[in-house]
Amino acid sequence: MILLLVLTGTLAGAARGSGPQAPRPVPPQQAGVGRLVPDLSATDVTGKPVKLSEVGKNRKAVVVALTSTSCPISQKYLPALARLEKAYGSKGVAFVYLNPAATDTPETIRKARDSSGVVGPYVHDKDGSLARAIGAESTGDVFVLDAKRTVIYRGAVDDQYGFGYSRDAATHTYLTDALDAVLAGTAVKIRATEAPGCALELGDATGGPITAITYHNRVSRIMQSYCVECHRAGGVGPFPLDTLAEVVAHKAMLRKAVDKGTMPPWHAAAAPKGTPSPWANDRSMTTADKADLFAWLSGGAAAGDPADAPLPRVFPTEWSIGTPDLVVQIPKPIAVKAEGTMPYQNVTVETNVDEDKWVQAVEVRPTARAVVHHVLVFKTQIGDTKQAGTLTRLLAARAEAEERRGFFAAYVPGSTFEVFPDGFAKKLPKGSKLRFQIHYTRTAPRPRTKCGSASSSPSGRPTTKSRCSASPTRRSRSRPAPKTIPKRLSSASRPT
Repeated sequence: MILLLVLTGTLAGAARGSGPQAPRPVPPQQAGVGRLVPDLSATDVTGKPVKLSEVGKNRKAVVVALTSTSCPISQKYLPALARLEKAYGSKGVAFVYLNPAATDTPETIRKARDSSGVVGPYVHDKDGSLARAIGAESTGDVFVLDAKRTVIYRGAVDDQYGFGYSRDAATHTYLTDALDAVLAGTAVKIRATEAPGCALELGDATGGPITAITYHNRVSRIMQSYCVECHRAGGVGPFPLDTLAEVVAHKAMLRKAVDKGTMPPWHAAAAPKGTPSPWANDRSMTTADKADLFAWLSGGAAAGDPADAPLPRVFPTEWSIGTPDLVVQIPKPIAVKAEGTMPYQNVTVETNVDEDKWVQAVEVRPTARAVVHHVLVFKTQIGDTKQAGTLTRLLAARAEAEERRGFFAAYVPGSTFEVFPDGFAKKLPKGSKLRFQIHYTRTAPRPRTKCGSASSSPSGRPTTKSRCSASPTRRSRSRPAPKTIPKRLSSASRPT
């Protein structure tokens, strides 16, 4: 549905101008997050052999940092990388430095290494083959690989330096946040960003020495990136897709759904060719991933080497946002019809909030996900008006129009929670009620949907207000932002 898409999307940012440019979050799949990096091998600048699997042996993560002695932004970031290498080296993280600038000299490289204090292997990739294999686009790119060489973060170190500006300190520590999440065993919140640095024209990532597409080296990661969030035991999908046997058993339906564009669920119009998606949470399957999946399905669905398999994805059993400060649940279970369809169910629930709250994260959890198509939650200060008089109903109709500007949370398969950027929150006024609009699909135990929220400090927070735009006759589309906003906001939101 267009409405759901617009409400749950996250704009990657406004069109780029000629002014200062900080890194912005980008769709992770389009940035190569989730791919297997080949077991690259080379000789470092000291003459020692370097192999990625050996560097990462008995490590929790490996950081591959692009760099160059002739790129000003790379020069600024090398000391920061040395500092992070020192801080995280004892925690099980290894660092490798990759310089794809052919004309950087051994002397300038030696001076850069010595003055910055980096100690990890430094490889001068003169022909750019290693940078191309990993998918680098900038000398400011950093890649975080897990223990199975799967890319789990790709982008900038932070936003302290960028095109046309420098700051005393970073406001977003992307690499640090990613490493902390890996070490804590939690999901990386921002998995891909643009990376300031000197642009590279190396061609698309070739996958290096990977020549045959197999389930373990490629397709399993495609399933993890797009499918298993829903298609797993306990998920909303009708069957799991987290094992080779399950994927092969459902390959005809998998091919059909992906080919028709019904799966993965994402119905926004595609970005113009050659331009990145404007949505940071774009769920559409990339052209490369789709081509590799179809090639594997048509080529015999080879299993490959189990040693190439990714680490299994771990999903939270309770709240993805952590323990909520407030949980609001519909008071009574709703019986779902065994056949046919059901009208949307609207239930208004008291929050019993006795003071204004600033909500930094929201999550909706149906108790029977298999029968819930979607849920919208609105904050309101009106109740049930079925028994009310004419004046009350007229006032309620006006209030309902205002309420629609108070969109609070949403649930759709694969998108169940939202954590707002630092410095932004949604205001839940004192005495508010929450109206649940629930779309059920078929028979099940009587479900009781609930909404959890995590609050932040109630002072000085800019609010976010949600708006939506929809056309009943056209596929949904993003609307260009009229001006650059210096914060990462939810789609069609603005600070007030």
